[in-house]
Amino acid sequence: MRQTLEGGPDARYRRALENMRYGACDEEDFAFLRTLIARRGSETKCLSLPIFRNVSIITSRNSYKDRYNELGCESFAKGRGETLHTFHSVDFMANNKDETADKKRLGKRKATKVGLPESLQRLLWTQEPHTSDHIPAVLKLCKGMPVMLRNNDATELCITKGQEGLVVGWDSRPGKYNTQTLETVYVKLLDPPKSVSLPGLDKNVVPITKSKTEISCDMPDGKPKGGLAIERQQVNILPNFSMTDYASQGKSRTVNIVDLSMAPDVQNVYTALSRSRSAEGTVIVQSFSMRKLIGSGIDGYQRQEFRELAWLDKITEMQYEETLPEGVKGDMRYPLIKSFRALAGTQPAITEDPNLLEGIVEPKRNKNRVIHNEEFSKSNILWNSKVLSYPQAPKDKRKRQGKKGKGAEEINRLTDYNDSTGHTTKKARGESGEGDPDSPDGFIWDSKSYSCAYDALFTVLYNIWTPAPDVWGPRLRGLTPMMKELVQNFTQISDGTLTMEEGRDNMRELLFRTMPEEFPKGRQFASIDVLVRTMLESDEIFGATKEVCIACSYTSPEDGSNGVVLYTVTTLRPNTNRTKRPGSLAKTGIEDALYSQATSTPDVCPNCANRLGTFSFMWRQMDIAVFPDLLALELADNDVQRLEPMLHLPSTHGHCLLSLRGVIYHSTLGGHFTSRVVDPSGGVWYHDGAVTGRDLVYESLLVGGDQDNEWLNTGPQDYKRVWAIYGRLQ
Repeated sequence: MRQTLEGGPDARYRRALENMRYGACDEEDFAFLRTLIARRGSETKCLSLPIFRNVSIITSRNSYKDRYNELGCESFAKGRGETLHTFHSVDFMANNKDETADKKRLGKRKATKVGLPESLQRLLWTQEPHTSDHIPAVLKLCKGMPVMLRNNDATELCITKGQEGLVVGWDSRPGKYNTQTLETVYVKLLDPPKSVSLPGLDKNVVPITKSKTEISCDMPDGKPKGGLAIERQQVNILPNFSMTDYASQGKSRTVNIVDLSMAPDVQNVYTALSRSRSAEGTVIVQSFSMRKLIGSGIDGYQRQEFRELAWLDKITEMQYEETLPEGVKGDMRYPLIKSFRALAGTQPAITEDPNLLEGIVEPKRNKNRVIHNEEFSKSNILWNSKVLSYPQAPKDKRKRQGKKGKGAEEINRLTDYNDSTGHTTKKARGESGEGDPDSPDGFIWDSKSYSCAYDALFTVLYNIWTPAPDVWGPRLRGLTPMMKELVQNFTQISDGTLTMEEGRDNMRELLFRTMPEEFPKGRQFASIDVLVRTMLESDEIFGATKEVCIACSYTSPEDGSNGVVLYTVTTLRPNTNRTKRPGSLAKTGIEDALYSQATSTPDVCPNCANRLGTFSFMWRQMDIAVFPDLLALELADNDVQRLEPMLHLPSTHGHCLLSLRGVIYHSTLGGHFTSRVVDPSGGVWYHDGAVTGRDLVYESLLVGGDQDNEWLNTGPQDYKRVWAIYGRLQ
């Protein structure tokens, strides 16, 4: 703990952190942490206050860090009236040697550098640092800008990885293609472990010279597999307007700003918040799912680790007090603990701290973190605990095992069963007591007047609106007149004047009066496609693809038949209008279908052909003119194989970030619709109003890998995804 003040907010902060280690935060801790969330107009927690200006923000994702740094550079230079200077890296192909060199004459093969084509070099310069081993392709600097060193160049001079500093100057020279490249950056170290004095430089000012590093760059088209191997010459520093929670380890921060919205687990939250020296200097950028992350216990491996550390603490304490039995020895932790327990006679308690005892010995019941094959003995014996894990069924077996044959769809919906994905019926959910206050709610299926299409879509939209009605209310109301009515019903549901089903039926009645043939009553299915378009579709165009020649910057606007025009409701077409990547192992994602990254086409640049007598191929890319608040993407008939948790759409005024908030599924056999809801922290919840009723069943956390999220493409049995809904980050 880094807090030094006694009593007051710091005492409450220490209590919350102590409980947080074991995922055991309670309502008192939640209430206190909410007071640390940034609020406009607040006298102490407003990010516009001078104390919080230009302070590095701790986040969990490298992509967020890079975006924070990009915005921070522009804001810092503008606020200080400084000119922002841009410096580009110099890149060569890696591991190129002259195989024809005469060994006898030269003694060894001569290494030669192979430069990159201009189009490829310019493409690499557009990539963010996290795609190239955190060695930036482009550095934007001005005097006084905070930076972080990225390599242990000279530990004796405090030039170490993670050291923070301020730019005081630089040496540069002309680079390729009319750019500037850095030779040396002079950095004044902030709070170094010791003072550094070098001849000709001020105190604590050190030179950071450019270095040559072989790195692997992730290319926009995913080719080659494993990334493009290059040698990059660049000064190894990054702007320090943001850092990851991993990089923040070991730091003590007087002012600590943290963004916990994408923190995957309790460890990330604890690491970020425990950097603070005081509660007064701590600000949480936006709200996060507290109960799920820091109030639902920890997994078995962590509890096992805490139990072992508690035994080792006890051994150390008895050794200091000279009460440790003779013969207790061991070079490793397990033999040491085992020998102690064999000789200690009556087993001493591991700890007298009830909070620690509860956190490591008595795991809390939580449907989100089911631990199988776990035993805890009455005397807290470590060796009675089996190996703890999170077993999951293979992806090809994630199907419901229900009845088959005529009428099976209806019977399976109305009976209790457990399937291999962890889906449980409402009865099984109720056995563990009342529902989790943080878990989403869904609409209950109407068996007399089929409502599954409305349940699937409205459950996703309701759980987008519920966590932040002040933000999403205006966004959703502005889409269509139908959405304005739906949000009004959501508000009445939240106020308790309507039940969820009454609010849904109000919308069904309105839709029926408007389009009776499309939205029938009784035991007839409504079309989910017509429902989505009626509720969300508008004529506003947010962006469109264009073809660009990287060699000469010639731009050719496209029409909708060749490229993609982005509306709130957009149909992703099959691969016939998109260049297939021959031999590429990367799976096609939504960003590929929207051309978020530049993608090569077979079209030849007319400008290069006319002007140079040669030719260059055109590249297609999306350009966003207006940031959409919501995107509904039709997925039924296309080649999209992965649903990214986060979409990065390029724009002339920054990247538009949208997170996956829901997926809708359709059964080709039964005609039934279900959905998955993604909460703001990335948790995925399954809903089938006929089976789970009001409840949603927690399944997993979204992760960034292509393979890890393939299960989102299908639901149980024959359910296939038909729509994905993304929402803009706050």
